[in-house]
Amino acid sequence: LPRPVREGDDVAILAFGRMVSRALGAADVLAREGVQARVVDMRWAKPRDADAIARAAQTRLVVTVEGGIVSGGAGEGVLGEMARQGLCAPTLNLGIQDRYVPQGKVDLLLRDLGLDAEGIASSVEKRLARLGG
Repeated sequence: LPRPVREGDDVAILAFGRMVSRALGAADVLAREGVQARVVDMRWAKPRDADAIARAAQTRLVVTVEGGIVSGGAGEGVLGEMARQGLCAPTLNLGIQDRYVPQGKVDLLLRDLGLDAEGIASSVEKRLARLGG
């Protein structure tokens, strides 16, 4: 079952696959800014862990991070599960937008897509600022 690999009460980052390590790096960056991020290794996209998602919805922001296309991806599945449970929480789905991505070294591509630790942290900080926190 999915499990927190880092505890935090401000933001919950639900990370899929190779994005767990990048989410942990983002949590380190956020901690320096005073934001405590829980990181959950979701292990797989299906079946989704309804309890982990419900716990995530108790934070100020639910963030999903995946290394695939956002449209129709794991993050949208998390949103569907939240809707099924009647949960209402601010969300941020991070992944690859539905566009052509050139080939290259994975770390460089993820940086360019804003999916490295710094990019994830920056996106979370921007969303929190828009939420007034």
